Amino acid sequence: MKMVPHLWFDSQAVAAAEFYAEVFSDSAVNHTTRLLNTHGGLIHYGESQPPHQAGTVMFNDLTLGKMWLAMLDGPGSRDFTFNEGASLIVYCDDQAEVDQYWDSLIADPASGQCGWLKDAWGVSWQVVPDAMQDMLYDSIPAQIERVMRVALTQEKFDIAEQTAAHLADD
Repeated sequence: MKMVPHLWFDSQAVAAAEFYAEVFSDSAVNHTTRLLNTHGGLIHYGESQPPHQAGTVMFNDLTLGKMWLAMLDGPGSRDFTFNEGASLIVYCDDQAEVDQYWDSLIADPASGQCGWLKDAWGVSWQVVPDAMQDMLYDSIPAQIERVMRVALTQEKFDIAEQTAAHLADD
C-alpha cells in the first residue's frame, strides 16, 4: 500500500512543484503522475474539459527527498483554500537548515508562529529542529515545560533559545 499527499492548486501546480524542488535538495519534479498515468508524462486537460484551456496541465507530481507529492490544477475557481488543517512538516538537522527552509518557504511573515508558516500558495508548513524533538522526548517534565514555553513564543524556532531553556535551573 502507498499513501501520497495530494495538493489541489488553481493553475499553479507546476510552478509550485518547480519552486519546492528548488527549495529542497534531493528533490525533483517528476511529471510522471504515476498515480494516474502508467505511461509517464503529464496529464493535460482535453478539449471537452472546460473551464481550463485544452492542453493545460491537470496533474503533475514531485519527490521532496523521499516523499512523493501529487499535485492537481483543479477545474475553475474552487471554493476552498489551503489551511492549517493539513500541513507538511520539515525536520531539520541544525539552525542553518531551519533558517534555510523557513526563509525559502515563508511568504507572509505574519503567518509564522511556533515554527508554522504559509508559503506563496497558502500551503502550511512547520519547520522543526531535530534538537527540539530530542529535548521534548528525552527530558524531565520541568525541562519540557521550559522548552515549550519558549517554543510557543517563537515564530521561527531558535535552537539556542530552546537549549538555554532546557538547561536552565528551576
